[in-house]
Amino acid sequence: MRLEGTRGAMLSAVYAGVAFGLFWIPLRALEAAGLPGAWASAAFTVMPVLLVLPIYWLRRGEIRARNWRGLLGGVLAGVACGFYALSLPYTEIVRAVLLFYLTPIWGFLLGRLVLGEAITPVRWMAVLIGLFGIAVIFGAGESGLPLPQNAGDWIALASGLTWA
Repeated sequence: MRLEGTRGAMLSAVYAGVAFGLFWIPLRALEAAGLPGAWASAAFTVMPVLLVLPIYWLRRGEIRARNWRGLLGGVLAGVACGFYALSLPYTEIVRAVLLFYLTPIWGFLLGRLVLGEAITPVRWMAVLIGLFGIAVIFGAGESGLPLPQNAGDWIALASGLTWA
């Protein structure tokens, strides 16, 4: 069955969301089996790179000549996924997921600073909702500023910024 158009895009988005949301389960299973968290994350990140390297090598001239921006985007997406995977063993899952999903805030800022995009009311609303959510999760009223509290939090924050 071939998926085309809007339906295929929607199903792809749902699949990606589910995959990212459940990604922590095999990482925690490997950690429970005795493989330290960073090594489990590295295994999940390095394996796809090793599988893609031969394809890249065979098509390197074509990729460099035609689509270096696409390649850069792919590398940044891979780095973001690697950061996300690395953050999971070092912080609570909910914190890693929420910090990663601050991407609308980073997208808003990068769109404005890099692309000169207009600041619309909808974008402001997305930023405010993201900031409110992070303040609730990190307990802004209890401990002052809602800042990341450990290395895993900072890595998750970097993953969302890199993804954006």
